Amino acid sequence: MTRAGEDAALAELLSANLRQATIMESFEWRTLTTLYANLHRPEPAARAALKDTSPLGATEQLYVARMASDLEKVQRIFRRYMTELRSSGRFIDPIWPDPAPLGGLAGHLAAETDRLRVRRRTFDALADLPFASAE
Repeated sequence: MTRAGEDAALAELLSANLRQATIMESFEWRTLTTLYANLHRPEPAARAALKDTSPLGATEQLYVARMASDLEKVQRIFRRYMTELRSSGRFIDPIWPDPAPLGGLAGHLAAETDRLRVRRRTFDALADLPFASAE
């Protein structure tokens, strides 16, 4: 419960003080998105993800939409993201955000066994969705 309380307090503090949505604040918006996702609050997490103007902003939006099981939105965001990458002549496959941490002893044991894991990439995280093979 302490972790959730800390996340909630930090989310409240960040949301009260973040106003601009430029590349300079992208880390703070990404942090706010993660905090709301950890608190299982997809609506404010989605609003914060939209403010992240960095290349990782789309990954955060995909993560929140997938967390909310909004597959139509996931597909729409993915298509926009790929179109923007193609038009700019770039290709990146960013690391997928970590899932919300478990609390208590379960969280401690998961962290102990998870130290050497390889983090998932965005395309791997979306590959099991119904629209993925057609994309």
